[in-house]
Amino acid sequence: MAEDIPSQKQGGVQTRRSQGPAIEKPAKKMKLDDAAEVADLFTQSVRVAEREDRIDMSVKKFVYRVASAIQNESGSSKVPMDKIWKKFFLMDEKEQLNAATQKPYFESLEDIKKCCAALEEDKIAMIDGSDVILTGN
Repeated sequence: MAEDIPSQKQGGVQTRRSQGPAIEKPAKKMKLDDAAEVADLFTQSVRVAEREDRIDMSVKKFVYRVASAIQNESGSSKVPMDKIWKKFFLMDEKEQLNAATQKPYFESLEDIKKCCAALEEDKIAMIDGSDVILTGN
């Protein structure tokens, strides 16, 4: 029996206990069906802004050009958003179309307001109530 006792000396007898912890096999994972896996991925994902929420650069440039033209005509630094809408509304249909998308730049005054807000976020303009003040002009 003396042989079964682990020894600190070199060349001692090793038993199952002295060999260290037994290596356990990992438990098999339950295979998820595709729908459950997709649902799990969506719950863990981070939501990214929708494509329609972002304003295209060509639209921002168009609004800036129109507002700048109105600013030069009036001599005032404040440009009312409704004047931008009126100027856009009175343009030829060809001028109203975005060359990149072949769709009109705006469908309503709300679209112009969203674009002006995007210009403000880009620090190109400031919004004062219903007026736009161009900062890069």
